[in-house]
Amino acid sequence: MFSKRNPTEQDVRDVVATLRGREINEIELLLQSPTHVAMTSVKNSQNCHAIMFDFDKPIALCGVVDYQGTTKTGLVWIMTSVEAYKYPIAFYKEVKKLVDHYETQYERLFNYVAVEAVEHQWFIDSLGFDITKQVYKNETTGQEYYMFEYVSARGLEKLYKIGAKHG
Repeated sequence: MFSKRNPTEQDVRDVVATLRGREINEIELLLQSPTHVAMTSVKNSQNCHAIMFDFDKPIALCGVVDYQGTTKTGLVWIMTSVEAYKYPIAFYKEVKKLVDHYETQYERLFNYVAVEAVEHQWFIDSLGFDITKQVYKNETTGQEYYMFEYVSARGLEKLYKIGAKHG
């Protein structure tokens, strides 16, 4: 059974202790500890959840931070333990519920996925995000990321209003 709650420091430590190798490698390329990055992400998020299995075992962290200094656009981030991959459909449903919740707060959501992380690209696409033509390159590490965008119902309503004024 899955549930979600505001993450505790222990939840963060538990998820970080069982992060998948790819996620650890990406974080370590930034010369940061995974625990530091996770704690900072949780602290800076406007909305953050620990996804729990059996109500006491955190298997993932998911949050959204204001993107580029605006409260209209959010950057969704997800950190998953190896345990999350044992329950792919249930895990997907929980993350989808969170994205649906986040879309009520923002006009647009973004997510960055490493170019070589095809399985993560499929996952983000299945949540309703569309790949953009933008590629972000981290100059420190050389790592390249695709940008994915999700235009929320609030964002679509705003676009329709702008179109009606100019139509």
